[in-house]
Amino acid sequence: MLKSEVRVIELLEEGKKRVKHLAKALDMSVSWVSELVKSLEEKGIATKKKDGVELSRNAKTSVLLDLADRYDLYRVIGNSKEKMLMLMDKPVTKKEIELRASLSSPAVYNILRDLMSLGVVKEKDGKIVLKNESLRKYVDILKREEKFLEPGMSVIYSNSEKLVKVPAGKWVDGAKTAFSRFDDFGVKFFALHDYYVMPRKKVSIEEILIHAIAASKDKKEMFITLVFYLKNKDIIDPGKVTGLSDKYSCAERWAGMIAFLDGRELKNAGFFYPFKEFRERAAVYGVRVKRKYRRDEISEGMEGAGRVIRRPLNLFVIGGFNLILRGIKGTTKDIDIVVENESDFAELVSAFQDLGYRKASKLEPAYKKIEASIILEKEGKVRIDIFTRKICNAFILSENMKNRSVLHKRHGKLSIRLASLEDVVLFKSITDREGDMLDIKDVIGRHELDWPVLLEELVAQEKLTGRYFSFSVLDTLEMLQELYGMKVPIFKKLDSHCLEVALLLSLRKSKTIKDLRKELDIPEYQILNKLRKMEREHKIKVVRGGKLNKYTGLSKIRTAVVK
Repeated sequence: MLKSEVRVIELLEEGKKRVKHLAKALDMSVSWVSELVKSLEEKGIATKKKDGVELSRNAKTSVLLDLADRYDLYRVIGNSKEKMLMLMDKPVTKKEIELRASLSSPAVYNILRDLMSLGVVKEKDGKIVLKNESLRKYVDILKREEKFLEPGMSVIYSNSEKLVKVPAGKWVDGAKTAFSRFDDFGVKFFALHDYYVMPRKKVSIEEILIHAIAASKDKKEMFITLVFYLKNKDIIDPGKVTGLSDKYSCAERWAGMIAFLDGRELKNAGFFYPFKEFRERAAVYGVRVKRKYRRDEISEGMEGAGRVIRRPLNLFVIGGFNLILRGIKGTTKDIDIVVENESDFAELVSAFQDLGYRKASKLEPAYKKIEASIILEKEGKVRIDIFTRKICNAFILSENMKNRSVLHKRHGKLSIRLASLEDVVLFKSITDREGDMLDIKDVIGRHELDWPVLLEELVAQEKLTGRYFSFSVLDTLEMLQELYGMKVPIFKKLDSHCLEVALLLSLRKSKTIKDLRKELDIPEYQILNKLRKMEREHKIKVVRGGKLNKYTGLSKIRTAVVK
């Protein structure tokens, strides 16, 4: 094990840490520390989650921590020592160690002398034996892992489960996934290897996709992965894929795929075919990549609607078209607009129908979920999603939203108003449509948002609708911080708000700290601090007495949580 890997383990003993904090503590680059974390994940020692990296909860990590408590861990298992220790699962001579470890006699002598000085091995009857019980357990685990890796098998990901690659046709006790399952979903691809997830389990289509993303090693495999995604978009939940991408440490690749499909600049452009070539190759598989529309093409439709609208009407632009009109984005495949009431809705729909638009008949799951009042289409024209006051089946077009909007242009009696960027970020934080996270990244990267206003509107919307969007917004902003290093000034306040909502939802029935800790998987001190604050604010009551205090929520709170 590398010395830097051991240092990461020692730092994680203190608790969960973000990669950037590990990098600062180690005085190393974030990219190199990310590689170290990935290596420890593959060894089943560390787990990377959305809120940071932590030590895995398993037997291997347990014995490592026991060793670290008693010894200098690097002196016990560093560099070639692990390899030598695995030869000592049974009594063995120094000569046998030299031959089997392919090390020189002086090297073996120096390593054994160091291990003996630590008291973890000893020489008995001319043979070297392990003396420390924790070290014996650690070696047993390493031997079991070595046995698991049959000839020709390689591990792509390892933690609570393993993603492995084996020669094509070789059977292993697991469930086929990644490219090995593409044919089941209409994408034929010949590969020299098969891919399995172990232990055996039912593998979802989102897992098949993310396993392929994690396993892709060149543009050919990334191309076929993109084809698989586009061909099966109707049954793939992008939100689930995003969550899995974090688990399998390939969130950057997943974001790169979406950026590629959205026609954006790429950091890892060498991993993709030129877009024109991609479209031609994808067509062979029956995949048609939807075209994007420029500002002038979209504005033409707005001008046409303005000519036929018979009375004054405000139209609020909330999505990609908003960003196009602000010069933040170049193209979009649909536009999202909101009207204030049913009368305005009928007037606007009638105007677009006069221009040849018709109600869309077939929609992808991500677009069905937004529950627009109507989605209009016309051959060769941008698709139009119209909402009546309620947006994405979630937010309400509030008075504050309307007041923050700015007039962009008037076409006849049609007034085009741009929702504030704070509200656009909120809208895009709760959808699962591809490209929304990248749109948020571009907004944050180019403009200074009024973050307190965004948080204030979010809390107001939760009170207005009785639904809790903060969890989804927190996930999105956390991913932006992790992937792109973007600063979100309200993150701690939002995180604290989410914890309070989670506690109130949980405390509809009386519970102890122990109950809450188990249910929420949050450190006890954080829960206790928040409960004390909520008690002072009369949001909960506390029954003291007995072994453990019992907490009960006083605020009425619904269970509608949006994730």
